[in-house]
Amino acid sequence: MPSLFLKLFYNVTIRQHFCRGIASKLISNRNQVMGQMQHVLSSMVMEAKLELSEDISAMLASAMNQEFKQSITPIVLGVVKADNITPSIQSLREVMFSKIKSTVKEVFENCVHVIRSQTNLVISQHTTFEELIKQFSHQQFLFIITSICDAQYILLLRMILIYMLAKEMQASNVLIQEMEKCKDSVFEFVGIQCSQYITPRESEMLKLSKEEVMECIQQLYSYLQKCEKLSGKKLDILRGTINSQGQIFLEGFHKTQVNKLVLLLRQETWNWEGTPVPQEFQETVKQITQQTTLKEPTEETLKYLNVQDELFASSSSLLILMQILLQYIELLGQYSSFINGLDLSGRIVQLLTVYNNEIKELVLGAKAINGPSGLKTITAKHLSFVNCIIRCED
Repeated sequence: MPSLFLKLFYNVTIRQHFCRGIASKLISNRNQVMGQMQHVLSSMVMEAKLELSEDISAMLASAMNQEFKQSITPIVLGVVKADNITPSIQSLREVMFSKIKSTVKEVFENCVHVIRSQTNLVISQHTTFEELIKQFSHQQFLFIITSICDAQYILLLRMILIYMLAKEMQASNVLIQEMEKCKDSVFEFVGIQCSQYITPRESEMLKLSKEEVMECIQQLYSYLQKCEKLSGKKLDILRGTINSQGQIFLEGFHKTQVNKLVLLLRQETWNWEGTPVPQEFQETVKQITQQTTLKEPTEETLKYLNVQDELFASSSSLLILMQILLQYIELLGQYSSFINGLDLSGRIVQLLTVYNNEIKELVLGAKAINGPSGLKTITAKHLSFVNCIIRCED
């Protein structure tokens, strides 16, 4: 009896061990198959020859792309049936990230090679990435960042095509949702990669002219708009980086204009008879006030400044102030997409406040006497003249 019991116990134990072995092997084999499916899917997506275009409809209708869709459909359906959608799309996303990083790095290195072959750019073994980025001239940096953006955009077109083809298959709602998440993360990752080349240049922005800064920011913003149109969503990271460049420029621009105005005020002669007004300054006032009915003067130089058909005696600092104000207004009109209008308006108020405070100190506070302006005394005529200037400014 005991021997029979032992035999039965032994047989059951052997069978349980055998079954557990089969189960573990099946799980292992399934995981291998899933991994192979993920690898095949990612490889086909990244290596396939596709016709890429900004015209999404034409891209989808392309015979080459439709042929690719037919070849990849069995793999996609297999992923769906095996309930392996999320891991497969996550694997695709990581492959896309890796491809974007390697492409950007390759493009950057090629650009540096071209620049070094044309210039005397010196790069030591100890030069950091941030130091290298700062070494490039404005035009060299534009060459680099434009090349990077172009290369990234080609990869984004591939991502959009794969996403649209997945939607056409209608294989699974989960597949479409996961592909949309993948698309959004890839677009944001492109923004991060691009920002890594822009941010180290922030200190260099202050050394550029207004025209150079605007050229750089406009090119970046144009790329941003293309990407956002392609994605259908805002790219917050890249947009924030570009806006940051605009704010850095505005900070430097504002500081320069304030210092320029203060220096002019302290050298102002305060001639109560007024400063002759060249025609170009009258045109500046006309643009600021948007006057359309102002009579065209015949003289090249005017005695008074015409502001909305009211005549004011002028000073040299007031004329320069008008020119500066026009530059602020032009910034607000031309570059409002990447320069904060509220911030810019606040800085205009700051500029006018500085102007008024300086006038009070120099004339009402009598600090202009015996100063750089050469003023010996302040009379009622000077006070009346300053009052006229302040009224004109208002």
